[in-house]
Amino acid sequence: MNHRGLRRDELSRSHRAHRKPIIGLAGGIGSGKSTVARLLESLGAAVVDADRLTHEQLADPDVVATLCSWWGEQVRLPDGRIDRPAVARIVFDSPAELARLEGLVYPRIERRRTELMAAFEADAAVKAVVLDVPKLFEVGLDEECDAVVFVEAPDNLHGWSKQ
Repeated sequence: MNHRGLRRDELSRSHRAHRKPIIGLAGGIGSGKSTVARLLESLGAAVVDADRLTHEQLADPDVVATLCSWWGEQVRLPDGRIDRPAVARIVFDSPAELARLEGLVYPRIERRRTELMAAFEADAAVKAVVLDVPKLFEVGLDEECDAVVFVEAPDNLHGWSKQ
C-alpha cells in the first residue's frame, strides 16, 4: 500500500491509463536490443537509451573531475575524456568502488531519464516510450512498463560465438 491506501498495482494501473505506453527491452548482451529499439523508433517511439545516458554522464566535466579526484589522472585520456577501461579495471574487483561510481552516476542518469520521459510524454509525435536499460528487472524499471519485450538471437548472430 502507498500513502493513499492504494496497492502498487492499483496505483500503476491508474497512472498508466493517463500516459503513453512504455515498452521495456530485456535480453542478453548482443541479443539485438538496440536494433529492436531503433525499429520501434522508426515506428514513432522515443527511446531512452541507458548506455547513451551513461556516456553523457561520463563526459560531464563535474563527473570527470570527481573521478579524477578519486582515482587520479590515470582515468583520463589525453583528450580529457574518461578512460572507461581504466575505470572498469578499478571497479571490477572492488564492490566498494563500484558502489561509489554508481552512487555518483546513477542518480544523474535517473534524473536525465525522468526529464526525457516527461519530454516524450509531452511530445504529440511520440507514440510510445522504449526503455533500453540494462538490468531492467533488477532495478525495478519493469514496474513502469506496460509491456516488456525479451530480445533473443541465436549465438551465431550475436557477433561472437562460444568456442
